[in-house]
Amino acid sequence: MATTRKSKDQTAEIVKKIKHIQAESQSKDKGAGKYITDRCNKIARDVHTEFGVEVDSDTGELLSKPACSYRWYAQVMNKYRKAIQALGFKHHAIEYHVGAFIRKYQDKKPEVAELMNPDLPIEKLRENFLLLRAEMVNGSAMKRDLKELKFEHHAFYMFNPKGAVKSWIKQDSAARLNEKLNNMVLINPDWIKQKAHDLLVNKSSSTAELAIGLALATGRRVTEIMKTAKFNKVDDKTLMFEGQLKTRNRAIFEVVTPYRIPCMVEPEIVVKALQRLRKDSGKIGLSYKDVLGKEVKATISSGDLKDYPHNTAVQKYFTSTFNASIRSLLEDGRFTFKDTRAMYTEVTYDEHAKDGESRSAYRHRILGHSQIETQLHYDAFKVDSTVETVKFKADDQDVDQDKQKHLVEYLQKADDTVALYLRAPKIAIMHDWLKAEVENGLTLDKITPSYIRRYCLIEGKQINLNTVKKYLEEFVKLEQYEPPKAKKKKEKKEKPKGKKAREIFEIKERLEEIEDDKRDKESEHEDYEGEVEEREAQIEELKREIAEMKESMANISFEIEELESEEEDLQDRLAELEEEPDDEDQGDDETDDDDESPEEEKEAGGAPWPDVKTIKIGTRKSGDGYWAKATVNGEVFEVWSKGTRGNAIKALKDDYKEKTK
Repeated sequence: MATTRKSKDQTAEIVKKIKHIQAESQSKDKGAGKYITDRCNKIARDVHTEFGVEVDSDTGELLSKPACSYRWYAQVMNKYRKAIQALGFKHHAIEYHVGAFIRKYQDKKPEVAELMNPDLPIEKLRENFLLLRAEMVNGSAMKRDLKELKFEHHAFYMFNPKGAVKSWIKQDSAARLNEKLNNMVLINPDWIKQKAHDLLVNKSSSTAELAIGLALATGRRVTEIMKTAKFNKVDDKTLMFEGQLKTRNRAIFEVVTPYRIPCMVEPEIVVKALQRLRKDSGKIGLSYKDVLGKEVKATISSGDLKDYPHNTAVQKYFTSTFNASIRSLLEDGRFTFKDTRAMYTEVTYDEHAKDGESRSAYRHRILGHSQIETQLHYDAFKVDSTVETVKFKADDQDVDQDKQKHLVEYLQKADDTVALYLRAPKIAIMHDWLKAEVENGLTLDKITPSYIRRYCLIEGKQINLNTVKKYLEEFVKLEQYEPPKAKKKKEKKEKPKGKKAREIFEIKERLEEIEDDKRDKESEHEDYEGEVEEREAQIEELKREIAEMKESMANISFEIEELESEEEDLQDRLAELEEEPDDEDQGDDETDDDDESPEEEKEAGGAPWPDVKTIKIGTRKSGDGYWAKATVNGEVFEVWSKGTRGNAIKALKDDYKEKTK
C-alpha cells in the first residue's frame, strides 16, 4: 500500500516546540538556561540526523551523504531560522553575551553600548547589529566577535546550515557561473526591442507573454512584475520605478526609494500593459505557508512589500510557467525568465549608460543590486546585430575543431535513417538540432539524454526522455562513436610502484569515474522528476477537462430529455386532435368556454375543473423516473412514473382526468 511521504520541511512543528520550550523555561528559575540549551540542541541534532547531515566536530567535514540536495537542506534550515526570528524571543543569556562584548569594545567604539543594549526590542537589535557589521573592518577581531555574538534565541544558532554544505554550495555556484561565462549569449537588440513591443501591445498575449514583455522592457523580477512594481512615465525613454524587492545583500530595514530606469519600449505601452496584466492576474488564489509554517490563503495582489513568504509564493506560482514560455519564445531550453534582466541591461547600455560608466556599474545602478558582484554572470550576454534573434555560442578556445568536425560527420551518417523514420518527426528535429549544436561547439562529453531533453525544445516543449534515449541508442548509436586519435598523445598517469600504492591509485581513478557517473545519473534523475511533475500536471488538467465534459454531457442529456418530453406532449396532443371531429362537423353544438353546460362542469369547492390541456405541470427527476405535480383549485395532484419526463406528465394527466370526472 502506498504511503504518504513526510515532508522534511517541518517549520510549524519546530515553531511549536520552540514556543513550548520557551514557556516551560519560565518555571525553571536558575535552570532555565540549561533547559533551553539542552532541549534546543536535542531538537537540532534530531533534525540534522533526519536530513542525514552529520559532520566531524574537529574538521567540519561531512561524515554522511545528506538525504536531500545540499541546496534544499540549506533552504529549510534558513526557513527554520526565519521562523524562530519571527517569534521575537531573545537569547536566554543575552545580558551575558552582549555585556561581555560591550565591556571589551566600548572604549574603542563607545556607541556599541547604546546600539547593542540588551533591553532594546529584538527588531532594533537586529538593525543595529547590521549597521555595526557594515561599519567594521573585515578580518578585525571586533567584527569577528560581533558575528559570533548571540542575541537571538538559542535555537536560531543551532539551525545554521553546516559549513561543509555552505562551502559545497559556494563552489557549485562558482562552477555554474564559470560555465555560464564560457557560453556567450548573442542578442540582436532590434529583434529583442520589437519582440518586447509586440508582446505588450498584442491583445491576445497571455499572462506569461505580458510578463516576459514587461521584464524585457524594464528588467524587473517575477514578483515585482506580478505584484510590487509601479511604473510612471518620466520621459519618452525613462520610467520611475517603485516596488524594489529586498535582495539577499540588503539590510532588512533598508527602504528602497523609487528610482529612474531605462525603458526599452515606449513608456506608455509598459504602463498600460502592467495595468492589463494585474487586472487579469491579481485575483489568482495562492496557498502557501507563512514564516511560522501556518497555511495561508491569499491572492496575488494581497500582501505588502515585505511579506516575504507571500512574495516567494508569487514567484513560485509563476516561475515554472514563465520559464517554459520564454524557452518557447526563444526556442532554446537554456533560457530562464531571469535572463530577461541580462538582456535588458545589455540592450539598453549603449544608450543609457553615463559617460565612463562600466557595464557592471550600470547594471548595479539600474537593477538595484546592493553589490556589484551580484550581477557578474550577466557578462555572458553580448549585443550582436549579425545574429537573427538570440543565440548561444560556446567559447571555442579550448574546443578541438577537428574533433567537432569528425563528430558532426559521424552524426550525419544517421541522416538517411532519421529521414526514413516517418513515425516520429521529433527524431528529425532533434537530429538537426544536435548537429547544429556540435558545429557550434557542443562537445561529446556533454551530449547526454538529460542535456538534449533540457535544451532541445519542440514547439516550446521538452522531449520525452525515453524518446531522446531511443534516438541516441538506435539512430546515431553514440556509444559506438570513437573520437579521432589525438595528434599528440596525452601523457598517461604513471601507475606508482608497489602493490598498496597501485591499489590506492586505481581506487582513486575509479572514484573519479564514479563521481562523473553519479553526476550524470543525478542529472537524469532530475529530468525524470521534472517529467513526472509535467505528466502529473497533465493528469490534473485532463481530470478537469473530463469533469467539464461530463458536466456538458449531463446538460445535454437533460436537454435531450426535455426535447423528448416535449415531443411526447406534442404526439399526445396530435393524437387527441386527430380523434376530435373536424370544426365543420360540430355545427351549432360548438359553444364558447364560458357557456359550458352544468353537466360538463365538475365542481371542486364551487369552482369548475379546468380542461386537462390547460393545467400547469411541474416535474423533477427521482431515481429512474420522474415526479409530476400540478395544483388545481387548491388540490394537489402528484404521481411518480418510471422512465421519461413525458411518461410522468401523461400519467398525471390520466390521474387528473380520472379524479375530475
